Amino acid sequence: MRAFIAIELPSYIKDKISQLIEDLKPCQLDCKWVQADNLHMTLKFLGDIQEGKVQPILEAIAKTAKKFKAFDVYLKDAGFFPNQRRPKVLFFSTTEEELLKNMAFELEEGLKALGFPVEAKFKAHITLARIKSAKNLDKLIEKLEGIRISDIFTVKDIVLKKSTLTPKGPVYQTIGKINLTA
Repeated sequence: MRAFIAIELPSYIKDKISQLIEDLKPCQLDCKWVQADNLHMTLKFLGDIQEGKVQPILEAIAKTAKKFKAFDVYLKDAGFFPNQRRPKVLFFSTTEEELLKNMAFELEEGLKALGFPVEAKFKAHITLARIKSAKNLDKLIEKLEGIRISDIFTVKDIVLKKSTLTPKGPVYQTIGKINLTA
């Protein structure tokens, strides 16, 4: 099964971002927009894993979760990966970049022992769209300049998600949820 480790977003944040996506759709960007239910912050993409690895992965997540207390995160600015000149992904950045990077690093260390490759870079973000071409990108950038978002949410847990690819897009299912220390 395809799997990843993430931070869930509360429904009010998903609703806010979903409304923003609806406001951006008239720009007719050549992209695939992320569905509201699928909005999240990825800490580590695992790829295809075997059922037998689920429990050890959850144990690695639990070990990481013990090292972090619940914390607040603000949504910040829209951005592009790899950059605005050659965009492939439209995303929202967040505050607490260093804390989230440390969390991802701790996960990497725990997962390394299970045979998962260590990723060199980490950037906390929420993907809004996967961009296919630069068509109408100028309209989108102009629209984004007028948008300010500063909503806050509390990160309380880390989840292991299963991702099933379908013709309508991925369907995510929570396999396990580990609370951060109180």
